[in-house]
This record gives sequence, structure tokens and C-alpha cells, in this order.
Amino acid sequence: EIDTVRTQLRSQLIDCGWRDEMRVLVQKAIVERGGVGRVTLEELVEEIKPRSQSAVPENVKSDLMLNVTSFIRKERGEAAPDGVVEVVLRPGMSMV
Repeated sequence: EIDTVRTQLRSQLIDCGWRDEMRVLVQKAIVERGGVGRVTLEELVEEIKPRSQSAVPENVKSDLMLNVTSFIRKERGEAAPDGVVEVVLRPGMSMV
């Protein structure tokens, strides 16, 4: 089921344009530093990470939280709290 969570997240990030936006940021950072041979992966991650985290849409974060919480409960054999309906989203689905 964790693969389903990963697949859902990947699909949502692609659908909302986040992946393309990050690709552009990485390419720009590489060019600004003089090319691939003049920048390390660690430097790219350090530069891009804050922007990448803040660029994830709130609905994607909410969907991920619901899916992870559901996964953890199932792994522990726990039921959802009273009044809470758990929904595991499949690729292409969104709570919003």
C-alpha cells in the first residue's frame, strides 16, 4: 500500500505542474553556476529544497497526510477514530 501512496503523490505532483517547475529551477541553478561539472547534487538540493517544499499545493499535502495516516493505522491494525471515514486515494483522485 505504501507504493499506492507514492504513486498517488507522484501523480499529483506531475498533474499540478510541480515537477516541471522544479525541473526549470534545477536547470536554471545549473546554468547560473556554470554547468553540470561546476555544481554538486548537495548544492542543488540545498538551493532548491526550500522552494520545492513551499511549492507543493495544499491539497496535495492534505491528500498525502490522509493517505499516510491511513497507511500507518492499517499497519498497526488500528481503526479510524469515531466519526472519521478513511479514504485511500488512488492515482488521479483528489480530495479537492
